[in-house]
Amino acid sequence: MTIFDGWADLYDKVYAWKQDDIDFYVEESVKTGGPILELGCGTGRVTIPIAKAGLNIVGLDNSPKMIDCAKSKAKQIPFINNNVSWVEGDMRSISLNQKFALIIIPYRSFLSLLNIHDQRK
Repeated sequence: MTIFDGWADLYDKVYAWKQDDIDFYVEESVKTGGPILELGCGTGRVTIPIAKAGLNIVGLDNSPKMIDCAKSKAKQIPFINNNVSWVEGDMRSISLNQKFALIIIPYRSFLSLLNIHDQRK
């Protein structure tokens, strides 16, 4: 359990207004052709639209509840599920044994790394 698990049920309601960056991330992802890695994917706010654009993407988050919410939302869009993988893990220490054309950390996820040591990891 992480401190972000408590946000899982509320995140989409609180940040439903936050849509203005999604087109940017989708367009940048399309330019690369994928695969894409999103660190701090939360409930899939950006991950799912990138998968809907036909790109392979891995959404990584350290909150199991956030990942569960993202999976639940993605299941409602059947054709994207072959494009998206969900990984529970810590962005400071994850090893996925895969290369990515683009790695993104949308919105405020980087700010959860509270010190320079963690940010450099």
